Amino acid sequence: VGIQNAIKCRAFAEAIEIGSTSEIPLNLSSSEVRRIKQIFEGSESSIWISSYKEQEVIMKKSKITTSDDLERFKKEILILSSINHPNIIRPLGASALPPDYYLILPKGIASLHTYVHEYGLLKSNF
Repeated sequence: VGIQNAIKCRAFAEAIEIGSTSEIPLNLSSSEVRRIKQIFEGSESSIWISSYKEQEVIMKKSKITTSDDLERFKKEILILSSINHPNIIRPLGASALPPDYYLILPKGIASLHTYVHEYGLLKSNF
């Protein structure tokens, strides 16, 4: 909530400070995350295999074009970071400041993509 008010007031230095003290870092910079390969492009986001802190991760880069998109993204961060359940993947970090809006998620050992594309349900170039 504090970071949202700081962004609305264009107090970006304050927003960065709030983001750096949250449970998950919300002010990751593009220098901390390296995109390796795009694996999905949708109408609301793109999914990338990326590198963060020397580990392979998944980046979900949201397409923010309206204030409703931004509110939806902020709610997604809030919900994913607050739920403690074995079937919910908690973000490792996020960029919740303009111009980039993305979540960094741990890359699981097995994924739906693996089962579908590598175990023969569908073949693709991914």
